[in-house]
Amino acid sequence: MRSIIEKSKSIIKLNYEIGYKINQPITIESLGRLEKYMIEKFSISVPNSLKEILQISNGLNYDGVFLYGLSEKVNLNLIEVNLNWHTDEDFAKFIFYADTDLYLFVQEIETKVFSFRPRDNFDEVLLETTDDELFFQIILECALEGGIEEKYCE
Repeated sequence: MRSIIEKSKSIIKLNYEIGYKINQPITIESLGRLEKYMIEKFSISVPNSLKEILQISNGLNYDGVFLYGLSEKVNLNLIEVNLNWHTDEDFAKFIFYADTDLYLFVQEIETKVFSFRPRDNFDEVLLETTDDELFFQIILECALEGGIEEKYCE
């Protein structure tokens, strides 16, 4: 979990250095609201790694990577984003946690398996894992370093 925290803080620092507004950590009340929503809607708890990230910043946006929280900003709000994605019945089988112009980072509701997929070919799975820490680490690395396909899909 240390790597997740360090990478999250690195993104916040980089955003601060370029003058971006930094999201405050999620409040206990908002985290409870998100947990309730996830359990009621998907029968899935908020992944522990996402909780760790949200306690540092309620959603992250850096270098074209949007990691959702429960932010006031619609493009960083996990509930709002999933409501939009779920208008398509094929996408309604997934929880969307992050996106870039190239990738979508999702969890299949039925199997609870995390994956990242090409945005332009959603049926193609680039990587699957049940390890939420690895999954969120990949998202953070995508923002910080790029090259996640080369690193994780070979």
